[in-house]
Amino acid sequence: MTLPEVLLIFFGPIIDRSNPKKILIYSTVFQLFLIFILISLLQFDLMHIWILLMIIFISTSLSAITYPLEETILPQIVDTKHLITANSALSISYKVLDSLFNALSGILITTFTLIHLYEINWILFLFPLLTVCFMKFSYKGQQNSIYSFNEYKTDLIEGYHAISKSILKKLLFPLIIVNFFGAVNAVAYPYYAKTFENAAETYGFILGAIAVGGIIGSFSVNLFQKINIGKILIFGFLIRGIIWCFLPFTNSMIVALLLFVLTSICTGITNIIYSSLIQTLTPISLLGRVNATVDTIITLAMPIGALFGGFILGFLNIYLVISFYGIISILIGIIYFKDKQILNLKSLEPTESNT
Repeated sequence: MTLPEVLLIFFGPIIDRSNPKKILIYSTVFQLFLIFILISLLQFDLMHIWILLMIIFISTSLSAITYPLEETILPQIVDTKHLITANSALSISYKVLDSLFNALSGILITTFTLIHLYEINWILFLFPLLTVCFMKFSYKGQQNSIYSFNEYKTDLIEGYHAISKSILKKLLFPLIIVNFFGAVNAVAYPYYAKTFENAAETYGFILGAIAVGGIIGSFSVNLFQKINIGKILIFGFLIRGIIWCFLPFTNSMIVALLLFVLTSICTGITNIIYSSLIQTLTPISLLGRVNATVDTIITLAMPIGALFGGFILGFLNIYLVISFYGIISILIGIIYFKDKQILNLKSLEPTESNT
């Protein structure tokens, strides 16, 4: 389920060269076909673990490509001055619906059979398909009747150079580090929950607090649009790091959950600022490649961080492991503060090719 996001970089040139509406339609139709295969195999008791894993991989790949695709479409249909608001709305819809359906899935699993669940899933997939089919969208990308492998390689390299030759490389490196230690935290949360009573419930509350904070952050980012963008990033990291460093010193579950909510608010705000900056600093013709490359690089850090977290938790104190994330956030805030180019990011200003 994580490998498709690592491979997103190879889809970037295709996103830039193809009509996004067609990609969304083909992706959804093919996922409907995969669900139909699953239902048929389960119905006739022909399911095998390797067939299931292959279908999961293909389905997740089709879903993964939609994320950089949507981030590519957004600046083409929304004015730059409304980009933060649009990204905020998109983020809220993701977080709210993810939380809602994750909670609902537990009820559905205990209520329906596996075949019935996939049948419900098949019906639900029809709604986004119909929505996309009726969506009017003026495509501004480049389309050639013949797309050679050499052109594909050139496009792939252009996407990498677009990042390496701009301020994006300064913004991207901290994201890799943060995601690395975020994955360490994901492994550490169950251990941290054990330091309180009712560890299983506490672990669930922690995940819930993080989700709530992310939603609040996505809502509240609109309040900071008139503030220097660079300062939002700097103070977002500094405040998150300082608050996070209090986690190892609290014995109260309520206080710990409040701290998780507050740090997640900062994360929700900075994530939307990052997305908006990438969209405005990148020409439309390169946006698919840049978004896909960014997603791939960030995702690569996560499985490595998870493995590292599992390793160090074998011999390091849980409070020390938890504190790494706060220390790293503070250091990134200081690095950003010392970088004049980031400090002077006053507003979202599109590149010449992005107007």
